[in-house]
Amino acid sequence: MSQHTLKFSCLLIVIFLGLDLNARVVIPALFADHMVLQRDKPIVVWGEAIYETEITVTFNDLTEICLVENGRWKTTFPAMPAGGPHKLTIKGSNTILIEDILMGDVFVCGGQSNMEWPLRNVNNAEAELKNTNFPNIRMFTVEQEITDRKTLSLEGAGWAIANEKTAADFSAIGFLTARLLHQEYEVPIGLIDNAWGGTNIMGWMPEEAFANQESFEKMIQTFKDTHNGESSFRQAKLDYAEQLELSDVGLFQGWSEPEFDKSDWKKINAPGLWETQGFQDKDGFFWLSKKIELKTVPEDKACKLGLAKIDDDDLSFVNGLLVGSTQGYSETRIYDFFSDHLTEGINEITVRVKDTGGGGGFHGLASDMFLVCESMDTMTLTGNWSIAEGSVNLPTLSKTYDANAFPTNRYNGMVHPLTPYPIAAYLYYQGESDTWQAKTYETLFQNMIRSYRTAWNDNQLPFVFVQLANFMAQDETPVESDWANLRQAQTAALKLPYTAMVSAIDIGEADDIHPRDKQTVAKRMAASLKRLVYNESLIFDGPPLEKVFTNSFGTLLTFRTSEKGLSVKGNDKKINGFVIETMEGKLIKVPGILQSKSAILLEYTKPFKSIRYLWANNPGEVQVYNEEGFPVNPFKYVSN
Repeated sequence: MSQHTLKFSCLLIVIFLGLDLNARVVIPALFADHMVLQRDKPIVVWGEAIYETEITVTFNDLTEICLVENGRWKTTFPAMPAGGPHKLTIKGSNTILIEDILMGDVFVCGGQSNMEWPLRNVNNAEAELKNTNFPNIRMFTVEQEITDRKTLSLEGAGWAIANEKTAADFSAIGFLTARLLHQEYEVPIGLIDNAWGGTNIMGWMPEEAFANQESFEKMIQTFKDTHNGESSFRQAKLDYAEQLELSDVGLFQGWSEPEFDKSDWKKINAPGLWETQGFQDKDGFFWLSKKIELKTVPEDKACKLGLAKIDDDDLSFVNGLLVGSTQGYSETRIYDFFSDHLTEGINEITVRVKDTGGGGGFHGLASDMFLVCESMDTMTLTGNWSIAEGSVNLPTLSKTYDANAFPTNRYNGMVHPLTPYPIAAYLYYQGESDTWQAKTYETLFQNMIRSYRTAWNDNQLPFVFVQLANFMAQDETPVESDWANLRQAQTAALKLPYTAMVSAIDIGEADDIHPRDKQTVAKRMAASLKRLVYNESLIFDGPPLEKVFTNSFGTLLTFRTSEKGLSVKGNDKKINGFVIETMEGKLIKVPGILQSKSAILLEYTKPFKSIRYLWANNPGEVQVYNEEGFPVNPFKYVSN
């Protein structure tokens, strides 16, 4: 048969079967088996179709026929109460059947890495994971995307039913909050994880939120002009990763082998990022190596290699043999191997590190860098390591794919596609990437909340956000604090109705920007949602400052509390955390004492410029709470 005849025969088959290979109905990844739709709100279904003129959609025995306009279609069904399961059928030239749909409460979990933080890495993770089998909690993770214009297309791996396997890598705050609400109200919960680690606020905002802000408007136009027509973020990452791998000469020249001469490699101290040790602004592949001497090696014994944390990814070798690899800058590396990998005398540990931006190399606790085997003393691996740059002709990824480079870039492809999908509330944990611009953040954050309510067409959409946790080493003397300023900028958003702020000032860790105590955050977030979404009458935040008086006895601060009043933790009667800014501008610590169930007296009688409470990157121990367990939030009171 000739080639021409073969093509003609295939064409006849297509025509005979009535098929159009391009005429397919396409729906966002949100619409999939096990999905949760928001109860008590109209149900919106939408998608794309290239050649069809109408689409037939059937849900719960109701059928709607909708017209296709400019390749898009949308239809709406009446609101339904909690329950299920239901089926959804979408029919054009192809038929899509979606099953096991529940009506419940849907929460979007947005922000950066502390919202993204997985359940497997929280305190008491093993116990938490054993308590994850909840068939009516469903989880969806939005795929990272950057686009210069709004889209309704959305990618993701589908909805997962909560169990030990699926919940392990899902947002801990999201899941733990959902579990508390589900156990309380027995309503199905749908969680949409829309967070992206290390991201700033401007990328999460729509273009409308920057109206009359010339500097941002110029950035948005530049983004449109330069990104137009670029491939998806997923494809760009795949292409870049392939080019990056090819740039590493160390992999092809065998740098992992002990026989490779590393005598001309430079030295750095570990733990410590290489950017601070002579390799500033360097990304790509680096190789680090350390030689250790073992006088004896136990035979056939289990060993562990600890390498603290590595930014970003690693392949780790012992005497040329791969013993482990990990992706993620926040993961503590501990690799198991057997002692037959070791030898008496000189041994070499070599680590290939891949860094895609920001800091690179070893970081974390020095105590997490070690080598130990059964029947052998622990050997520290801190101190000098040899280092060499493996990447040659490092490829570049277009700046338009930098998640923090332009306003709107993440909103367009990750938030806007969700906006036709009714939700119960938006949960947000972000701000660590914006501590340098607190004043600007205050305006942007409120604009963002307003813009989300406009986008969802819901002026009463509850918006619950987490205030930044305490972080970094405590200062011995009072100083100005970017983190305190950012917390104040977050607090200012409470002037908007239907908002709530979750305090995290008492759960942070000095040496880790990612507190492991997500349980306390989830408990407080659930309390806020009980008030805003479930209309319960309860205390859901800390006692706010109400009035300040100064007389010859001192300065009295009164707080708005419940009848139970304030509670001071600890045995010390003195309350720490208060700082007075004197009229001369000096910052001094001033202790306080509980004067009554709703008042604290500071031992200061002179005029002052301001009173600050917990006003620091890390203010240390938090002592003042209400009886419900919510701390007094950080504040700055400015004297008239």
